[in-house]
Amino acid sequence: MNAARRTIAFALVSAALACSASKGDVPSTDTSPTSPEAAPEAPGPDAGDPPPAKDAGTKEPAPGACSGEANQAACVTCCTTKHEDGAAIYFVALIDCMCAPANCARECETTLCDPDAPKNADASCQACVQDKSSACGSTIKATCTADPQCVAFDACVGQSDCLGKP
Repeated sequence: MNAARRTIAFALVSAALACSASKGDVPSTDTSPTSPEAAPEAPGPDAGDPPPAKDAGTKEPAPGACSGEANQAACVTCCTTKHEDGAAIYFVALIDCMCAPANCARECETTLCDPDAPKNADASCQACVQDKSSACGSTIKATCTADPQCVAFDACVGQSDCLGKP
């Protein structure tokens, strides 16, 4: 994907991320047993035991690297700057999905989906992207989850609460 298309994709990110980002909730490997016989037996509760105390070592997750940004666009820009390769993977997946015939290929053919000279989305293209972004959520997540750089970008957006900003 060329740099112009990646730059154009960023212009759509605020609208599309709001509907499709996982807010850093990328699936992790589950190491718990999958069969009952493999699971260790838990000790039964003792009526004389006090309730368990909150683990003093448990802390709230640290805010994301871009949580200090004032608005959504600045926050996403910050995460994009910190994780350029991961953001590029995310944006490529977004554009590829949005430009599929079943999504916004027709509405965006002269702007975002123009293979020779992509441009910022016009009103019709943006409306389609906002309307169809949920259709691309699983595709984007699958693509992003497969790449550690994209996972880092997605985590930055989520942990920085970019989508919760005005």
